[in-house]
Amino acid sequence: MNAGSEASREKKCTTPGLNEDFSEAEVNNAMERLLARITLDGDCWRADLKPSDPRGYGYQQISVGGRLTLIHRLSYIYSYGPIEKGLEIDHVQENDLCRFTDCVNPAHLEAVTHAENMRRSWAR
Repeated sequence: MNAGSEASREKKCTTPGLNEDFSEAEVNNAMERLLARITLDGDCWRADLKPSDPRGYGYQQISVGGRLTLIHRLSYIYSYGPIEKGLEIDHVQENDLCRFTDCVNPAHLEAVTHAENMRRSWAR
């Protein structure tokens, strides 16, 4: 069997609706690089990467298979698998569990609808 055949048979992590179709190896490689940049802050796993906005605002991103991906989405995909179509990844706010957009602790991430994500953001 040649390398091309093996690569084509490799498990894919697919996120419908957001065009994220990463191989397991791409996700594992990116997560390894991300975990090397983590600082523990209580229960939060805070990443030391540049924010997506040049002014210092926004969520942090990392390259996965040559495409920039939000770090909290990568952590969710790595830990739980594909994100269901129509859902977004939100930081859990119950009991002030997590208030950091740079946190990638999978226990602090939850797949929710856009409407729920917006409702939560206005409630904060």
